[in-house]
Parts: sequence; C-alpha cells; structure tokens
Amino acid sequence: MEGCCGKVSSPEERRPKPWTVDRKCTDLPCLVVFIVFLFILIFISAFALVYGNPLRLVNGYDSFGNTCGTTNEILGNLSYSGMDMTDHPYVFYFDMTDLYHSLRICVKECPGERLDSLQDILSFYNETGSLLCRYDYNSYYVHPDSSLNITIPLTSPLGPCPPPPIYASSPVLNRCVPKRAQGVSADIIYNLYGYLNSIHPLQQIISDLYSSWREILGLVFFSVGEPCPSNLYTIIVISFIMVYLIYVLTALVAWIFMATVSIAAIVLTSLLWWTYGSIKAELDITPPVEILVEMAENETAFLTLAILSTIATVILVLVMIVLRRRVALVVHLFWEASACLRDVPLLFIQPLWTFLTLLLFFLYWTAVMIALSTANHAQKEDVMREIHNAPSNLSHSILRTMDSGETSVLDEATALQKEFSLMKFVDPLWIQYFWWFHVLALIWISEFILACQQMVIAGTVAQWYFYRDKGGVRCMVCRATRRLVVYHLGSVALGSFVITLFKLPRLFLAWLKRQLKKQEGLCIVEWALKCCHGCFYCLEKFIKYLNHNAYTVIALEGVDFCPAARTAFGTLASNALQVAAINSVGDFILFLGKVTVTAVTGLVALLIMKGDSQLHYYAVPLVVTCLFAYFIAHCVFSVYEMVIDTLFLCFCEDYNTNDGTDGREFHSPQTLFRFMTIDAPDSLQQERHNHNTKSPGNRETRRLDPSVM
Repeated sequence: MEGCCGKVSSPEERRPKPWTVDRKCTDLPCLVVFIVFLFILIFISAFALVYGNPLRLVNGYDSFGNTCGTTNEILGNLSYSGMDMTDHPYVFYFDMTDLYHSLRICVKECPGERLDSLQDILSFYNETGSLLCRYDYNSYYVHPDSSLNITIPLTSPLGPCPPPPIYASSPVLNRCVPKRAQGVSADIIYNLYGYLNSIHPLQQIISDLYSSWREILGLVFFSVGEPCPSNLYTIIVISFIMVYLIYVLTALVAWIFMATVSIAAIVLTSLLWWTYGSIKAELDITPPVEILVEMAENETAFLTLAILSTIATVILVLVMIVLRRRVALVVHLFWEASACLRDVPLLFIQPLWTFLTLLLFFLYWTAVMIALSTANHAQKEDVMREIHNAPSNLSHSILRTMDSGETSVLDEATALQKEFSLMKFVDPLWIQYFWWFHVLALIWISEFILACQQMVIAGTVAQWYFYRDKGGVRCMVCRATRRLVVYHLGSVALGSFVITLFKLPRLFLAWLKRQLKKQEGLCIVEWALKCCHGCFYCLEKFIKYLNHNAYTVIALEGVDFCPAARTAFGTLASNALQVAAINSVGDFILFLGKVTVTAVTGLVALLIMKGDSQLHYYAVPLVVTCLFAYFIAHCVFSVYEMVIDTLFLCFCEDYNTNDGTDGREFHSPQTLFRFMTIDAPDSLQQERHNHNTKSPGNRETRRLDPSVM
C-alpha cells in the first residue's frame, strides 16, 4: 500500500475512468484486522450477557445474591439464593448505622410506620405480608424455654430480625429509606444518604439508561404508547421531512432552516433554564442531610447545559446574520444535488438502512455495556450469629412456633449458633479493560457504518456525474453497494479507524482533565489540555472531510485509501477558497437542519424525563437522546452533504482533466458548469458556454475562480 503522503499525480496520469478498469480488493490487511476486532468484541459480548445482570444495578440485591423484583438462579450451594423475588421489589437494611456491613433482604413493602418491638414487626407482617426478618425466620421458633438461662438474639444486625426501633420509611432508588421524622437521628439519615451517594456514578448513569430505554427508543425510533403517551414522531421521520423540504423548496430551504433553528434553540435554552431553576428551588427547601449527590449534580449539569445552550444559540444567530447574503450560493448547490437525487431516488433510502443498522448496533452496544457493568464476581462470606450465655451442657433448645403454636426440638448448632453465608459482588480490574474496548468498538464500528454509507453515495453520485448521459443511471445504488462489499471494505475500515485514532486522544484528554480538577494550582496544565483537545477536534473534522472525498476517489479509480486521500487532498488544496465557500454555507445550512431535529427531540425528551422519579441523573438520558437524534439526523442529512461534496470533487476532476475538445468533453451539467465558472476569466467565457474551446496541447491544471464564494 502506498504511503499517505507524497507527490500528487498529474491529471494526465490519472484521468478518471471509473468502472472501466479491473478493480482489486483495497486495503486487505485492514479488513483482516477489523474482522479480528469483531471476533474479540463478540467474545466480550458473550461474557457480559452470560455473567451480567442489569436488574441487580437498578433494583438492588440482598445479602444472599438475590436481585429484588425478579426471579433468581441458585448461586452454587449458597443458602437462600435462587429465590423468586418478583413480589419483593425493595431492599431493606437491618442496621441503618452501618449500611455497608448490614444484612440486606428484599421486602414487599417498606414499613410505613415506626416499629418498636418484635411484636410490632410480626403485626406489620400479618397486616401487609411484608416480612422484615430473614428468609429462614419461619423455619425455627422464636420463644425460648423459660427454664434455659440463655439469651437468644432474635433481633440483631445479622438477624433473624432487625433490631428495633425500625423507622417509618419509603422507597428511594428501590431502597427503604427512613422518612424525616422526630426520633430519627441525624447520623442515620447522614449514613443512609452517604451510602446511596457512594454508588458509583457510572453505575447510576447506566442504571438511568436502562430505566429510560423505552423513552429513548420511543424518541429515537417510533411513537410509544404507555411509557410515552404523547405519540412522538420519530427522529427519522423528522429528518426525512427536513430532507423533503430541501428537495421541494430549494429556494426557501435556507430561510426555513434559519427560522426553525432559531426558534427551536431559543425555546430549548429557555426550557433548560426553567428546569435548572426548578431543581435549584427544590434543593433550597430540602434539608442538607437529605440531599443526594445526584440531585446536586443534576443542578450543576442543567446549569452547564443551559449556559452552553445559551452560548450556542447566540453564536448560531450571529453566524446566520453574517451568512444571510450567501443564500444564493446554497440554492445553486442544492439545485444540482436535487437533480442528482431526482435521477437516483434510491439514495433517499440509503440513510434508512444506515439508520436501522446504527439503531441495531446501538441497542446491542447499550445492552452489552449495561450487562458488562454488572458482570461482577460473586464472593461468598460465611458468618455465624453470636449466642450469649449458652450453657456448655445445653443439648437442645425448646422453642415455640409463631405460625402453628406447636413445640419442636432443634439441634443447638442449627438453632443457637445459626451459621449462614452472605454474598457480595466484587468488580475485577480486568472488567474495566473490557469497558474501554467496548467504547473503542462503539466509535470504530459507528464510523465504519457511516463510512459505508458515504462510499455507496459517493460511488453512486460519481457514476451519475460521468455516465448519466449514456443511459447508465439504472441500479446505480446496487452497483455501488456491490463494489463496496466486494472490493472496498478494507478501505472503509481503514478510513473509519483513522477517525477513531483522533477521537481516542480526545477521550483521554477529557478523562485527564477531569482527574486534574481534583488538584489545585494546575490552571496552566488545564489550559494546555483544552488547547490540545481543540486541536484534535479540528484535526478530526478535517480528516472526516478528507475521508468523504477519498471515498469518491476510491469509487472513481479503485485505489487504496491512502493514495485516494492524497489525490483528494491535492484537488481540494488547489481549490481551497471554493471549498471554503461551499463548506461555510452549504454545510452550515445542513448543520442547521441537524440542530433542528436535535432541538425538537431534546425538547420532548426533557418534558418526558423530568417527571420520572426513577431516574438519578435524568440529564444523562436527555443528552444521550439528543446525541442519538443528532447522529441519526446526520445519517439522513449526509445524503445531501455527500452529494454536494462528491459533485464538487467530480467537477474539479472533470475541470482539471478535460478541456471541452472532442474526446475530452466536460461531463458537468451545464447549469453546474455555468455556476462554478460564472466569474471565470475572459479566455474561459466561450468554454463556459459550449464546453469546447481549449486545445489538448495547451491544456493545464486549472483552479476554479474563488470569486464564486
């Protein structure tokens, strides 16, 4: 494979003769690496789905490994594991002063009133059916024979029943949390909320994504019924509506997008400020000891989002004011793109396949990530209840049952020194490496799917440009897809991996910046990290744009990715000002369309998720929904974006290679040729009209006149 850097070939050496030469498989080693990567991902996914349990993260679990609110499987020979907890959705702690080491059980209902004795606990059980004692409570007897001089601890942090008093509580994050009332010590409240706040934020975020997946799916894909009664339109439908407006109302589309995005951005910004104000007002009236970290972080998150949205709205409005005079340029570009789409309407369906593929991959990736975050290692711990004043010659204990009133004799080892095993879940360090690999898979495979779409569109548009007058417009999309699958998957894998390489340093810099925030006096380092982050962002954008055009060259000439990227770079560099004009106006209008879809989706998502009390950081599902919305809208709008970029590159190749003479006729549509050379020098005026002035011997590589901007 040739290097990515080198001398750009002259037009004479590489006249575009697409589909007339024998093609070969391009960048085959990269395809092999990508296939190996997929096999490793499949292994990690199988591991996560086998050993993970997302409900354990959302619902909580007891001390015996049972997940509350669902059925469970037996864990080895552990007692009381594998129980059906479908009717026991809440976690109850025996010792509120030491939640980390307290015995936990799943209960049907949290105690709604204070229980001061064992008899009160039993009365609560008789009334509600919610037993607050250990699961083996009914298997032995609770009243010792009065002749025995022993003390059997029937209420203790290890059971069989919790030590009174038991405070009135209510479910918080599926855990029974004491209500703020007289008699509840501040230490208990502080310890309890401190324990809830100690749950890893990543686990809470993943729990939110798992809890709100229906809403996210409904906002992204289809209108949902019960969870989302407003019957939301899908992002894909909204995106196609915007594309259809471009197709039908080409002359007005720029103004429509400008007005829509301005209104949507202003409304979204106002709603974010209103949400921040409501959260802050709620925190102001909440006692400090009852404030969850997630509540405070929600306030910070929405304040940040509101500020960023305000800044973005102001910038968008100012940019639209500056670019309003260049709408005519956009109209001409979209006219030609619409002509191509009119001849090849199947291009409109291409984003739908990309969307469905991305949706399936996102669902798969999210499910595996949730399962991977709960693929903990189960660790067994044996404990023994401590029996006080037990005589050495005691052989049996006579106890009376609470259920039948009968008398039974139990062995001292099982009754007085009851030994049982507890279960705790430990996070192995190597699981975290799986997480990072899974994040890498998200970036690379997503970029690979998008790159496949770009390659198909580039191949279709390039064929339309050069062969539309020769009856070669039939099945163009099918032909381009076949060439991609048979010849160019390796090039697509390499191009998407190059983008991934520029994304990973940005992720690392973001993580490093977060770590440095814990230190003081490192302002210069943080500033340097921000500069590096911005540089990588700009490089990533440049590489993405170069990749688009490299795929066009690959479709035209069938070369490897690096030579194609070099060729595309040389062509774009020779027409830098014209490229800047197209990107500054045309791509900005398309960006406004993406922002419109994202803003509308974000508005609806915020209204739905704000009222969901089961979410910890509902700002996170909101951001995820908006990211999905923008990503999917990008797939749809990239049709026009890719068509415009491909047409421009094809025109440059055509304009630099041909001169309008016999055998070297221009392939450009006359309207596009007139527009792109509208202010060309006088020597090219006749060529602009009839495509036939210059002689082959005097032909030279020409740059488009930048005054078209």
